[in-house]
Amino acid sequence: MASEKRGARSAAIRQYLSEHPDAKPKEIVDGLKQAGVEVGVNLVSSIKYGKRSKKATVKAGRRGRAKVSGSEAIRRLLTKNPEAGPKAIRAKLAKKGINVSAGLISFVKFNFKKAGKAPSVRVAARRTAVRRAIAGSVSFDQLLAVKRVADSMGGAAQLRQALDMLAQLS
Repeated sequence: MASEKRGARSAAIRQYLSEHPDAKPKEIVDGLKQAGVEVGVNLVSSIKYGKRSKKATVKAGRRGRAKVSGSEAIRRLLTKNPEAGPKAIRAKLAKKGINVSAGLISFVKFNFKKAGKAPSVRVAARRTAVRRAIAGSVSFDQLLAVKRVADSMGGAAQLRQALDMLAQLS
């Protein structure tokens, strides 16, 4: 065994598999034993059924996939028909072989509509003047005069409204 070239048994197994692709591991071991090559069932199984390289797996996965993501396909349909509902969009994409959920369609459609609008600008709130009463500056006689005026206008609420209008004129 030490004199064998590194990978000779694996190469023999691969050669046998190329000639007999449907052979089972035990059949391969027996066939190679008749040819003078001693191999174990484990080595044969790992070569026959072993993992593919990462690159081969990625390439195999890409072959069957669509070129466009589901979200992008939804956006393209919405540009053509912005009023289409989730069920109609899902049916059209299913005909093209793209499987998307109704939730994804609703999410993309909501953001698609929102993206077309200009960003909203918040307007600063107007500040209203705060009434300041200086304590101790109004005499009792003045207070009675204001009460008489308030009574003649129909109450304190009417007087406040009149004072606010007067403040706006000033």
